Amino acid sequence: MVVTVILWVWAKKYIGEPTPLILGGAQISALLAVTLLSLEYIIATRLRIVEVIFDGLDNAYIAHHIIGGFAFVLILTHPLLLIINSIPSIQGFYTYLLPSSNLAYTFGILALYCYTIILLVTFYAKIPYSIWATIHKFIGIPMLLVMIHVLLISSDISVYPPLAIWIFSLVGIALISAVYKRFLYRLLSVKYRYRVSHTRILGEVIEIYMLPVKEKVSFLPGQFIYVRFFRREIGSEQHPFSISSGINTDELRISVKMDGDSTWKYMRLESGDEVELQGPHGKFGESLLSDQKDAIWVAGGIGITPFLSLLDYESVSTSHRKVSLYYTVKNHNEAVYITELAQKALRKNTLRVYPNFSESSGRLEPLKVVQNEGLDRRSLGKMKVFLCGPSSMMESMTIGFINLGIKPWNIIKEDFYIK
Repeated sequence: MVVTVILWVWAKKYIGEPTPLILGGAQISALLAVTLLSLEYIIATRLRIVEVIFDGLDNAYIAHHIIGGFAFVLILTHPLLLIINSIPSIQGFYTYLLPSSNLAYTFGILALYCYTIILLVTFYAKIPYSIWATIHKFIGIPMLLVMIHVLLISSDISVYPPLAIWIFSLVGIALISAVYKRFLYRLLSVKYRYRVSHTRILGEVIEIYMLPVKEKVSFLPGQFIYVRFFRREIGSEQHPFSISSGINTDELRISVKMDGDSTWKYMRLESGDEVELQGPHGKFGESLLSDQKDAIWVAGGIGITPFLSLLDYESVSTSHRKVSLYYTVKNHNEAVYITELAQKALRKNTLRVYPNFSESSGRLEPLKVVQNEGLDRRSLGKMKVFLCGPSSMMESMTIGFINLGIKPWNIIKEDFYIK
């Protein structure tokens, strides 16, 4: 962003001609939109470097979501300012919003419409995941249209080489990223072949147990994997799921809440069905393993899944830290893992598990947690908090714990409630 603005300012000095304010706004909004869109494509590659930079793939996708919102605003701002700049003539409406014989404008307009549809679907439409995934398979097309638009249009890029090199480099990397994600990711990334050993239904959750065909995936507690099932009734889309089994077993377990557009189909899985795993990803448990600070874990609903693996690890580790897990659900029927959690906690006297049933006890609030732990502000400043659950829950919990004395950098979240 900063580099784009600096190069644009230098381009203006190089050209030496004054630019009307509104026209200048249209130009910089287009350049910044290209910059943000390019970053979105890079984030979507799931490369390890992306995970390292954003401290977790879940954080990377949150950034991807936010960046997309800003890019959408800039995409719409660009033609709007061009139209305003052409007032009082109404020709701008036709020039900047409708395809014509002017190929430079037409490619830009087509890119505008493509991104508008994709981003509106991403942010607002409630459509099945399979349709959403199909739409995103063609995400490279609008960026290709952008590149052609930039090549053909007469602008600062066409007269100032440093700006041209920068913008075309960004667009080129974005296109390479789109091609990699669409065609090469599945071929080049590490994959593991598993077979379904059995499934188990726990209320609205289905547990899927899998055994490796050859090499097993090596993971840290709290990590997640991308799963693809080879069964016609389910479809071949990848979905991210936290690993809910311990690290010291060959049999891998994922736990899926059956409330999505396709998750109910997992009930049709049978023993022997083939599974492809990619990953693992995530840094949720990495912070826990790196020090010995006492910790508070808060799981909301199916957000318990990474904690199942973490608690299994913690219950047999040599660590002496105190860990309190708060498992918040609507009622007893939704607390499908309370027995397993209690059994694991019994292995070690430094572990505690506290269920919270919101229908009878109200929402779980940070103050309620702190009072139950008997902690003062000084003690809280030395602790870590781990959160996984609905985004709204984690947001309110984060604010509440910070107000009570938890350091922001000691609050670790796992958020995959976004696409």
